[in-house]
Amino acid sequence: MADRGNHYEAAFEVFLRTLKVSCLPIDETRRTFTAEETVKSLDFIVMQPSGKALLIDVKGRSIRGGRPTLENWIRQEDLDSLRRWRIAFGGGAVGLLVFVYRLQEDAQRTTFTDLFEYAERTYACIAIDVEDFASMMQPRSPQWGTFSVAQEMFRSSCRPFTDWIT
Repeated sequence: MADRGNHYEAAFEVFLRTLKVSCLPIDETRRTFTAEETVKSLDFIVMQPSGKALLIDVKGRSIRGGRPTLENWIRQEDLDSLRRWRIAFGGGAVGLLVFVYRLQEDAQRTTFTDLFEYAERTYACIAIDVEDFASMMQPRSPQWGTFSVAQEMFRSSCRPFTDWIT
């Protein structure tokens, strides 16, 4: 397992290992160069059974409440980097935003299909193609360069991560 200070990424990596999928955790201590530019690193590369690459950027969020608000904000850099990686990989590679949520209450479990434990905490995740996200996103904070998708649109457009690896 990669040395991960981010518990959301560490939890997701453990989840990937339990699924026994082919994956490559990326060392994020340095920026990666593509062509002549630096690009934010991916978190994982996961191979679908078809041989296509899933290029994954994990977004960790905490949620509270029985019917939780699924925080889904990203930065412009997240979008731009995933798009650059998808183009660089070619061949049908998919850029995925995987939102990993730390659950605070048992009632939240019913919202998700993919649930997992890590370090005595419960997590869940959902995934969305970066292009689908981009087509629906609205500015959240121009000052911080963040974007999000309205709750109902986000909920209806996301899929369990395990749907992407079958």
